[in-house]
Amino acid sequence: MTTILRRDNTPTEELQEVVKRTFEGIEFSYKAVYYLDFEVDEYTGMINKEKLVKFYTSKQMNMNLKACKEAYSKAKFDRK
Repeated sequence: MTTILRRDNTPTEELQEVVKRTFEGIEFSYKAVYYLDFEVDEYTGMINKEKLVKFYTSKQMNMNLKACKEAYSKAKFDRK
């Protein structure tokens, strides 16, 4: 696990969850990584320090995409 800084420069940990998907009739699951940061209103740019939501670094997005593709490929191959 890596440490990531939030908007207010406080450290937070990288979290994981199991994501279950169905694509083209094939069910598969994979571990996705993310971190929690304060909610930001996309129209005003105001930060809500009362609510934490999921965010992804570019590295986490790439890892999640790769894990998703691998899980789909494995499930598709096992189905045949």
